[in-house]
Amino acid sequence: MPLVVGRHINAAEFSDNNRLMLVSETLAQQLEPNGDVLDKRYYWRGDMPYQVRNASLPGKKEPPRLFVRGINVSYPLLILRHKPHQPLSTTELNKEFSQVNRQYKVSELFSLEEARDLLLSNDRVSVWVTTALTLLALSLAAIGIFGVLSYSVQLRRTGLGVRMAIGARPSTIFYHTLTDSLLPVVLGITIATLIVAPLGVWIEQSDFNIETSLLGWLLPPLLIIGLTASVTRLSVWKIINKPAIYALRGTG
Repeated sequence: MPLVVGRHINAAEFSDNNRLMLVSETLAQQLEPNGDVLDKRYYWRGDMPYQVRNASLPGKKEPPRLFVRGINVSYPLLILRHKPHQPLSTTELNKEFSQVNRQYKVSELFSLEEARDLLLSNDRVSVWVTTALTLLALSLAAIGIFGVLSYSVQLRRTGLGVRMAIGARPSTIFYHTLTDSLLPVVLGITIATLIVAPLGVWIEQSDFNIETSLLGWLLPPLLIIGLTASVTRLSVWKIINKPAIYALRGTG
């Protein structure tokens, strides 16, 4: 890379593990108002000092960057293609590499399927843990809602029995019970929306990198409404599925 001022890190400094680094012009301006960062000491990753030597990439505006000496032990990666049903081993590959350069050694060998599984392993664990916690939260919410609605239906058992006795259909009883159950839920969702919506607008305009979608906003309220409807039907089913006399007697 062309340099504005300073110099590159040489081989001797690399071998001696000297704490030097190159910085871009953007980072240099952030570190010092005049961009003069040569031969000054800064701290990176805790209390490890790195002596600043260079600012690079003239005439090109870029995000703040720094470059330090080091080799990533995970690289270089080579992709090899072999004939079907003829797998290779690290011993065979090292034997072939030794004919080109004895400094090249293969430490790990993965198939494409194994590399894919290794790459996705963290994401898969995150998905399974998130799914398990979501199902646990929904189960606890269902138990709580069922307890509240079941107690409410038991208190209204006689009234529901009277309405069934004078000709109300089970679907009508369920509809009115569901309406009463959803009223506080809709009220709570409305209040939560009025609080969360301005917060979402502020997050989108801030420096926080949080991605949201319409489905992400709609899914929680829909789950709550669906859960309430299912629990309401389960709570009132024992009453509307039997003759009105059972509800009037308070039995069954």
